[in-house]
Amino acid sequence: MWPQAAESEFKQYRTVYRLTLSGSCDCTILDDDTTTTFVDLDDTAAEKVSCPYRDETKTTPKRSRRRTQTTIQKQVASSKQSGSDAIKRRSKKRINPRNIFERKATSLKIGPSIRSQAQARKRTMVCTRMHREDSAFVSEAIAKLGGWEMEQKVSSQTTHVICGDEKRTVNLLKAIAHGCWILNYDWIRQSVLAGQWLQEEPFEVKAFPGIRQCRIAKETFGTKCSIFKNGDTYYVAPNTRPPRSHLKDLLKLCGAKIVSTQRRGTVIITPIRPADVLPGTIPVTEKWAMDSIVENMLQPKEKYLPTP
Repeated sequence: MWPQAAESEFKQYRTVYRLTLSGSCDCTILDDDTTTTFVDLDDTAAEKVSCPYRDETKTTPKRSRRRTQTTIQKQVASSKQSGSDAIKRRSKKRINPRNIFERKATSLKIGPSIRSQAQARKRTMVCTRMHREDSAFVSEAIAKLGGWEMEQKVSSQTTHVICGDEKRTVNLLKAIAHGCWILNYDWIRQSVLAGQWLQEEPFEVKAFPGIRQCRIAKETFGTKCSIFKNGDTYYVAPNTRPPRSHLKDLLKLCGAKIVSTQRRGTVIITPIRPADVLPGTIPVTEKWAMDSIVENMLQPKEKYLPTP
């Protein structure tokens, strides 16, 4: 049961809906004690009486339409956002800075640099024209100060050659051809007194111009002596001094093209003048080849003609 105040208020503001049809049939909401009669109506027209408990400005179809549009917009926005997120995820997989840095790191680990290889490789030293006592002292100095290896003969790995005197030897000529440091024996003694290896330049042998020139060319341009690379072909005869094999090696180091027969050579290196000199060939002594190496320049052949 309703309270009396609410019941009276409801009766005061009763709402009567009159539906006007082609047959003018009414459906009326009566008092509390009466019954309500509903009649089937056609969907043609309806005349609505205002009700104080109902907001007439808003209708259900508009609200549903609005909700539908909002829902569609949200779905479109969410699909766009999800699509952009997917694109970003794919782009992150394709361009990953970490992967790039890892690839760079692996590329850097392929092998050590040339500079590190040169630093890791020990320097080698060869002694020439030196007494046994002096050679033993050089070995003791290397054992004390470290950083070196001793060799018997000059090779492509040799970096320093120590001379007991300034006379020409095969090792000295090879050292010039390779562009090595050629130093006096005093460098060893002064380094032992100082307790460390001293700078080489004050102790460099200056008797032959080719020593410094070939060394600077190697340090600056990485090139070796190539004075015999001038288009001539060289034939080395037997019984030469230095021995034939050593002389051929020296000529090859300086760019010479060696041939095996005299008739194919344009320059014949021989201690004795041949009985028959072929046309277009020039015989010279071994001294011509050695002087050309120590001077780092081809010498005039006319001054080195062999005697019969």
